[in-house]
Amino acid sequence: LEQTQQALKAAGWAVKDQAVQGLLDQVGSSLDTILAKLKDIDLNKSGEINQRVPDNVNRAAKGKIKDSVVLQLQDVLDISRPNDGTNRSRSGDKLKRMLRLNL
Repeated sequence: LEQTQQALKAAGWAVKDQAVQGLLDQVGSSLDTILAKLKDIDLNKSGEINQRVPDNVNRAAKGKIKDSVVLQLQDVLDISRPNDGTNRSRSGDKLKRMLRLNL
């Protein structure tokens, strides 16, 4: 468990021990398989507070986050489009966009 947690933290993940243990029991010790499963997990329930991210990213003194950090987005809003109910980000859109991300 500890070795897996260290590998996950090095990759930017902050996951509760209980969730990691459940994944180890479910899929074995392959880090690639665990990482694939983590992409389908709700980090609100299984994630830990990531100490690498400031509480208020917008007001962070340096404006940068060191190392890799995995964040789960709750909402993506394309603020470069008029607010007509169609400003949710579309995957095939090639126009330049300005996005607001809610963590």
